[in-house]
Amino acid sequence: MAIIGGGIGGITAALAAQHLGYTVTVFESADGVLDLQKNASQRYLHPRIFDWPEPDSTDENADLPILLWKAGNADDVIKQLRPQWELKKALIPCNVSAIIEDLTKNREVAWHKKGSDEIRKPQFDCIIIAVGFGQEHFDNGCPSIPYWNPDSLAEKDDARIAVMSARNKDYRIRHLISGSGDGGLIDVLRARIYSFKLEKIVEYIERNVGKEELDAFKEKLLEIDKKAWQLRLKHLDDVEVSRHLAREYESICKSLPSAIKDLFTKSDTDFQLRTDTEVTFSYRETRGSSDDNDGSTVRHYPYKLDTSILNRFLVALLIHTPDPYLKLVKLPGKEERSDSAAPSASSAPGPSTEKSPTTTAAKLAETEYPSVEPFTVNIAVGRATHSFPKYSVRFDATTGAEEFDYVTIRHGAAKNGPGSPFFKDPLKKIRNAFEGKSRELSRLDQTRRPIWPENTAFGPEQRSKHSSPNPKCVAVDPPISNSTRPTTPSPNQQS
Repeated sequence: MAIIGGGIGGITAALAAQHLGYTVTVFESADGVLDLQKNASQRYLHPRIFDWPEPDSTDENADLPILLWKAGNADDVIKQLRPQWELKKALIPCNVSAIIEDLTKNREVAWHKKGSDEIRKPQFDCIIIAVGFGQEHFDNGCPSIPYWNPDSLAEKDDARIAVMSARNKDYRIRHLISGSGDGGLIDVLRARIYSFKLEKIVEYIERNVGKEELDAFKEKLLEIDKKAWQLRLKHLDDVEVSRHLAREYESICKSLPSAIKDLFTKSDTDFQLRTDTEVTFSYRETRGSSDDNDGSTVRHYPYKLDTSILNRFLVALLIHTPDPYLKLVKLPGKEERSDSAAPSASSAPGPSTEKSPTTTAAKLAETEYPSVEPFTVNIAVGRATHSFPKYSVRFDATTGAEEFDYVTIRHGAAKNGPGSPFFKDPLKKIRNAFEGKSRELSRLDQTRRPIWPENTAFGPEQRSKHSSPNPKCVAVDPPISNSTRPTTPSPNQQS
């Protein structure tokens, strides 16, 4: 068996297969396994917190039959997993720094080491592709930091504020965060809330809201999602889903228990709104969402069903608190933009602040992103001159440019280029063959509950209480019992 990918999913599959008696070989493009999250101390991993408000979603133990881990910062989770891999890795050949050129119909893996032209073609009975989400890829000039890379989004930029305050005593660091997937939602929350930690917020809510009120609130959130899943199945697109979520969240925010309603404003919580930042949150406009004439006060639809209920609700709460330093911007849908209509960064009006260009203008891939032009601002304070990078951004072809101190793009992983070392040109046919099916399977949310059989070779039965509530689940091999069949809808999660 060949396992393509040496991340958490890949080595879990490798160790499980080896335990069951398979001869396993792992191929990893990085210089070592478990590489992606090893330095991601700013990201928090929890096996179930994104399932909230489902029952038992605060259980911080993964309860897997192999590769046990407990909730923590991503780098700490890797530290939990690595010793378990080290105990068995001598039994599993692992080719790191591997470049896959092709997978043949005969199940040959054509590969070579980085820096070598020698192509090897070992043959296998089975190939598991476990390349995961992948790294984001940005065109030259894009300033965004990939999701798993260390960043300073949650830190106060005292040096910049001190200098810029010489001109504006009320200066706030301006962030652009683009993209309404879980990554974008989380980064909006990190940029606007002090001490943002999902598990601490859930703990606070469950401790300070009465049981009856809390149960009713949770039930309402689950009802909203159930209706959203029904709309998705009925309309086969996300137009009505986005509208439904936005309207329902606006409604629920009007009648929240006080401990939740005042979560970001009460002085006795650790989740105060930050006084050092302001955020522009841009999201891709769903086709048709601007044609809303039903009298609703909602004019922004930044929510996707394939995101965590918890993340969506907290951003909605932030919007309806309201947060005066959070601005929403719709990006034109893809069908509304063309290369001729979309501006290049070089055509954007120059920012009003004194600047000295440091790079050529950057136009992001296929005009899918905002148009971003980096520049440098020079501020004289006394005899010293301080220089800081800034970014001039346009959101469409008609509006002027805005200035930002930081730009964070969360539009997903690249299908090609440095962010996707596996799916390069020689493997486009493979990607195209299973990408659509893979996306549909991910919507079934099959990883929410265990699929190993009761008398598994992994050891004592560890079947958990968590079951997928998605109504479109299909049978897996081995088939799951009727008792674990889903009953209510829920978003797809990445673990």
